[in-house]
Amino acid sequence: EALPFVKFRGRYHGQAYWADGDGGNEHAWENRRIRLGLDFVLSEKLEFAFDLNMGRESDDDVIENFDFVSLNVALSDNTALSIGKLRRNPLTREDSISSNKILTLERSLLTSRFFVDNVGGIFVVHQDGDWAFGAGILEGSTEDELGLPSLDGATMFKGNIARQISDATEVRFDYLYNPGDADNNDVEPYRHVVSLNSYTRSGRWGLITDIIYADGLPEARGDLYGVVVLP
Repeated sequence: EALPFVKFRGRYHGQAYWADGDGGNEHAWENRRIRLGLDFVLSEKLEFAFDLNMGRESDDDVIENFDFVSLNVALSDNTALSIGKLRRNPLTREDSISSNKILTLERSLLTSRFFVDNVGGIFVVHQDGDWAFGAGILEGSTEDELGLPSLDGATMFKGNIARQISDATEVRFDYLYNPGDADNNDVEPYRHVVSLNSYTRSGRWGLITDIIYADGLPEARGDLYGVVVLP
């Protein structure tokens, strides 16, 4: 495609539910996600992009907030930098899969308990053969109105390292450090989160595994740990 160019994107996810029990029954349709976004590809090395979360009910505002907004720069063929309100960078295997591609109605309860929402910061990724590295400095707070990054919270650190151990399997280690500032309103109350995970794919078949531990801050009422196995 000729440069520069603009790409328009949209996403809609809806789901129906029906419940019947001793306490009564209920059924409805839920608008799970409605997003509209633009990618401004300015050159082979520079892109500006954003997604807007749109109102899902008739009495909502037309625009709820920014899901993400970022400036992406290719520093070299193998290294890229992003700055802004960033899409979630890897923290557990399930959470790093787009909601367009997850194979279940929702991510597992274990994974959903402590994921970090899209927050402001800077993140760098680097590929070196079979190895991939990522590291970033993030702010855990966002504004209420449009969800843009705020400087009220404390700085967090996030990193990951991955290796392609065969043609079919990648193994990755993810880590998040959260100092526990009460103003970090888009972070769950865990100081250290670690995940050792893998993804295997061969033809039509695949397997995700994840061993997860999260060191709870006082308001978390304990640590969180478990295993996810998802064929």
